[in-house]
Amino acid sequence: MHHTEYNFRNHLVDHSRELSTRAECDILEGKGIIEMTKRWTILFKALSNINRTNIIHMLAHGDVLTVTQISDELDISLKATSKHLIILQNLDILEARGQQGH
Repeated sequence: MHHTEYNFRNHLVDHSRELSTRAECDILEGKGIIEMTKRWTILFKALSNINRTNIIHMLAHGDVLTVTQISDELDISLKATSKHLIILQNLDILEARGQQGH
């Protein structure tokens, strides 16, 4: 049974600005447009999945939901739900609390 709860990080807009600013700094520091493109590609690829965008939508209103609640709402397996949550959490879009998220 999963007891970890997830909520949306309200700073998603700030996060995208930070990625953009960091990419602009990289260009100025000579790291180039390729690194900037890689960062944006990772973000957009993650957000292109309908289940991930649905998870963000579910949590964007400040709700705190468990993996099981999200899985039930999306009508997908716990394993698939966990995979999507890990991807979003690794992008710093979600915040986890509980069993492993302490």
